Amino acid sequence: MTGSGLALSDRRNPPAARPLALILLAFIPLIANGCALKALDQKERTMFTESSMENLSFLEGKWSGEAPDGTNFYESYVWQGPGILQSTRYSDETFTAVTDGSVVEFKDGQITSTWGEYVWRAREVGDGLAAFEPINAPSGFVWRRIDPDTVEVTQNWNDESGAPQSYRLLLRRIF
Repeated sequence: MTGSGLALSDRRNPPAARPLALILLAFIPLIANGCALKALDQKERTMFTESSMENLSFLEGKWSGEAPDGTNFYESYVWQGPGILQSTRYSDETFTAVTDGSVVEFKDGQITSTWGEYVWRAREVGDGLAAFEPINAPSGFVWRRIDPDTVEVTQNWNDESGAPQSYRLLLRRIF
């Protein structure tokens, strides 16, 4: 004790500072857990290998479908090289006039789909299934093989009020 009535250790850690120190100590596990979760989240995003792309082989070929507005559309999926699947949309069933396209690509442990300015990241890829979440796109989507000649495409998004929405269409293989 000194003349002030406080022990030397009390002056270095005054009573008013003790609750703050305890609060800060309480946050250390939360901060560490947050860092661990961020590392886990990053690890989950890089869980694919180039061979994961082989699971998308069910898309290879020419397809037709019906758009939400009732019009027919036509598209093809062709491998452009290891880890690169090119999708091309055509104006009609002759598959001659290209109207649009996108690319699904493996790079740095991730599988992404890019269509114009929009980009999605694969969250799940398996035999006959590929699910993508938006990186900078208004929705996510899933390709699911129903049978060798039918693929279900489901688009998922939230409306203006935040309510989940989805739209489903079928792609039919053209021989």
